Amino acid sequence: MKPKLNQRKEADKTREAILKAATKLFAKKGFSGTSTASIAKVAQVNEALIYHHYSNKAELWKRVKAEITQKSDVSAIHPTPSSLREFLEEAIQQRLTLYDNNPALHKIKQWQRLEDKRDMLVAENPLAPNTWIPAIHYLQQHNHIKKSLPANMIVIWLASSIDIITQDELKIFRVHNTRTDYINLIIDCFEKALK
Repeated sequence: MKPKLNQRKEADKTREAILKAATKLFAKKGFSGTSTASIAKVAQVNEALIYHHYSNKAELWKRVKAEITQKSDVSAIHPTPSSLREFLEEAIQQRLTLYDNNPALHKIKQWQRLEDKRDMLVAENPLAPNTWIPAIHYLQQHNHIKKSLPANMIVIWLASSIDIITQDELKIFRVHNTRTDYINLIIDCFEKALK
């Protein structure tokens, strides 16, 4: 029993070292700019161990994002919000908190947008904007959002509006009042447009 337990602990330790190294390098250099050899070097493991634990580099990329998301203190959107405003506030807070508290995830997502084959790097996670769709459908069923509006278009519009804050290259939103005013503007505009 003890040797198997030790092997399992050692495997967990190796996986953790690989994930930590991959997170650091993916955030710094992106998917294409990071080799499995460089991940192995930073993790201080044999490169073959990466393929033992992950079938390929794309799977490792997805696992890194999933690990960051799982360790975050951010919850999934409630599928039955009491109002459109509650949903909007929750969605905005969820996305901003996730990226504010996890700069590596933010950098990894920016790199992902630059990849030619980015579709192979996308993975489902409980905090992705497409998980807002059940809440939108619920609000449509309860006449808080026009039923004629496609839920996926609402998701794209809302996520894009929020991502302007997270991708603030001009540092406009570092001023607290500007960020707060913009969030209030998003909520007001969405309430008027969706009802």
